[in-house]
Parts: sequence; structure tokens; C-alpha cells
Amino acid sequence: MRFLWLDINVSYSHTSLALPALHAQIGKDEADVFTGVVFKVLYSTIKKEPFTLLNEILAFKPDFIFSTLWLFNSDYTLRLLRDLKTLNNGVKIVLGGPEFLGNNNSFLSENKHIFAVFRGEGENQFASLASALIKGEGTDKLPGICMLSPEGIYTDNGIAQVKSFPLLKYPESSPFFVWDRAYIQIETSRGCFNRCSFCVSGDCRKIENIDLEEIRRRIENAYRHGVKNIRILDRTFNANSERALQLLELFRDFPEICFHVELHPAFLSPPLKEKLSSLPSSLLHIETGIQSLDDNVLNACRRAGKSRESLEGLMFLTSLKKFTIHADIIAGLPLYTYRQLILDINTLISTGTCEIQLELLKLLPGTAIIDDCDKYGIKYSSLPDYRVLETDSITCKELWRVSVLSGIIDLWYNRGGFREFFQKIVPYSRNFIEDFLSHIILRVSLDKSMTPLKRAVIMYDFCREHYPEHIHLVKQYWIKQGLPEKRYPESS
Repeated sequence: MRFLWLDINVSYSHTSLALPALHAQIGKDEADVFTGVVFKVLYSTIKKEPFTLLNEILAFKPDFIFSTLWLFNSDYTLRLLRDLKTLNNGVKIVLGGPEFLGNNNSFLSENKHIFAVFRGEGENQFASLASALIKGEGTDKLPGICMLSPEGIYTDNGIAQVKSFPLLKYPESSPFFVWDRAYIQIETSRGCFNRCSFCVSGDCRKIENIDLEEIRRRIENAYRHGVKNIRILDRTFNANSERALQLLELFRDFPEICFHVELHPAFLSPPLKEKLSSLPSSLLHIETGIQSLDDNVLNACRRAGKSRESLEGLMFLTSLKKFTIHADIIAGLPLYTYRQLILDINTLISTGTCEIQLELLKLLPGTAIIDDCDKYGIKYSSLPDYRVLETDSITCKELWRVSVLSGIIDLWYNRGGFREFFQKIVPYSRNFIEDFLSHIILRVSLDKSMTPLKRAVIMYDFCREHYPEHIHLVKQYWIKQGLPEKRYPESS
């Protein structure tokens, strides 16, 4: 019996936790069933030529294929598996992941080559599922399984949930855990106190925590493997302020590792602020879920925390000047207008935050916001990545401008060396961002591989035409970046 796991990501810096998290739960009681089963993992990216990967799969001759689907690998993976099924009709394909948190009847009806999909947390169910497949027994009674019979009858066994998250064997204990990536991921808790309608974690699942000493042992193990970056997957790291304090004190013992955490900036308690102030530089990379600085928007999508408190928390974090601070904004949320979003971007730049991630709302399967579409006039793509197309508060054209602005922020602000440039200009020239956006739309085709020289020339040409008083700042950037003197901009 041959089991193939497809781990398809955007880039090789990523790897899925799904297989090691599931495989680690196979205990002694199930071990005999798996005797003689050959497991193979194919790691790939959506950039790989599909025909090459198809032939690698065929060479292995799998009996069963497992894979997880999510926003950015869904189209690639489904096309690949459809072609595979054409060439090997006997293979059975089982899929899981966030793509299947909603109703899966339509998906299975349109993708009859898929044997079954799994909805929810699979750690307690994977061994039973795999055992049933190996023995040729029925899988239609297993929690989380959704199937379509040959007669077209849809079976839906609900959303599976692990019985006790802290009792799960951790993914690093599986031989399929990958250590040689840019970072590894660790869950220290599962569940979220927030009920954001746009998030797959916005349900009523209680928060369960792993013992701190167990976390210490896992970090020590990661340190022995030479890991330099650990992403803590907790939905809101400071949901419990006391526990956050304990974790930060634990992290302090590993100064060679950078820990990536997601904080809700509206809930930074005084003790937590004091602890953050005392930590060594570069110990943390902090992501802050701002989403919007309009309380009406936050209330409409059921997100806890006031915008004023979030902004104050973000300003505190940036004032420390110790860590990389990342702020998220989501365009297309209920009641969120284009004008308000531009104001929010200006405000975030003025705080001095290191990175700004501006994204369009994705209406993910199974999220509560889908039920609010009629209320807020939300229209969205029915295919991955399920992006919002328009709402009663923002037009399709405005969302297109936002998508271009997202690229500008990434190219010039986040990694283009112009962050200080924007931070000096935007607080005093409130139309600068939108004027530069209009300039880019009319004259420039954005390219992620754009060189520093190209970015500098574009900014210089824009300022020369619209903001000549800021040309000296472009020249300062030019010198700081060590760009070629022969291309040095002439005085205006």
C-alpha cells in the first residue's frame, strides 16, 4: 500500500504542518495496521511545472493521495490531481484544509475525481481514516468526512474537533517534520477569544493551552536543530496576558531565536508593556491585527477592541524601536470605505510601523461573514482566492486601486528602503499616497523584481512633477542605497 502526501506551497520557505501533525498521532494501537505501508511526501511549489510533478507522482504509483487545500495552492493542486486521475483512475484522493470548512456538496459534485474531503481538526481522526482506507472499510461514518456516493448522495459528518489539544503529540515528533526551512511553526494554544466574522477561527472553540515546560522542551529541540525563526501560531498571543508574560520570559532564554507572534494591540496590559520594554532587541517579530481604524467596521465584523486603543498599542510597540512591527489592514470589510482606508494607511505610516500588509478581504468557506453578504452588499469571487469584488461601501474600481496600492506599499515601504521617506512626508502631505498611486496606475507596471534603482527613478520622476519640495529626500535615499552615481538625479 502506497500513501502519497502532496505538500504544495507558495515557496520552499513554507511547509505544511498538516502531515507531521497528523502522522504524529499514530499510536501503538494503530501501528500494526500501517505495517507495509509506504509513506512518501512530495514537496513542491505552485511555481513548479505541473507536468514535471505529475510524472513524479506517477513514478511512485500511489494508492492514496492526501493533500491540504488553501487559498493559494487550490487551483494548482486541483488541476494537477484532475490530470493524475485521468492517468490513474484507481487512485483515491482525500483532501483537507481550510477550503472545506463550509458546505462541500457543490465541490464534490464538480470534482467527482475526489474520493472524500475532510473538514475540521484531523489529529484524532487521521489514524482511523487511514486504517479504514487500508482495510477497505467504509469511511462515510467518520467525523469530519464529507463524501458523495456513486448515486450522488451527499454525506456530511460535521466539523471534527480534537478531544484535547494539549494531549496531542507534537508535530516535531514525526519523522515527516521539516527542520530545514527559513522558520518552523509551533502552536502553544488553539482557539481564539475573538469572533471576527471573516476568520476561520471566529467560532466558539475554547482556548486550550500547552504546558509551558512542554513548550520549553520543544524550543530547546528546535534550538538544537539550528532553528533561527519560530512562528507562534496562536491566533492572539496576548489573549491571556498572564500567559503571554510567561511565554515572553521563556523566549528570553533563547536570544538566538526570533519569535514571530501576533498581538492584539488593543489589549496590551501595563505588565505586558513593561515586559516588552525589557526584552532584548530582535527577540520578536510582532504582527498586529489592526484590520481597520473605524469602530463601525470592527463592530460590523465582530472584532473585539476599540480602534483608538489598537492605535495606541501600535504606537507603543513602534516606540520601543526593538522589534519588527507589522500591521494588517483588510479592504472590503463591512462598512469600510475607500476614503477611510486611505486615511488609515496614512495613520499607520505616521506611527512608524515597519511593515504594512494591505489585503483585500477573502470570504473563506465556513466563515460567518458569508451570511452577512446581503446585509452589506458584499459580492465576491466564488473561486479561490474568494476575494471581495465590491460592497455597499467600496466599489470594484476602488478595490482595484487598493490592490495596486498594496503592491506599492510592499515595493516601496516594506522592502524598498523608502519607509523613512514615507514617514517623513505622509504626516504633512496627506494626499501623497493617493497621488503616487494615481501616478503608478497611469505610468508604471509594477513588478516584484523591480530593482532599487528603478524604484528610486520612479519616485524621483514623481516628486519632480508633483512634489518638488521632497526631491532632496529622494537624493538622500539615492546616496544611502549606494546607487550608481552616473544615474544620480539632476537638481530640479
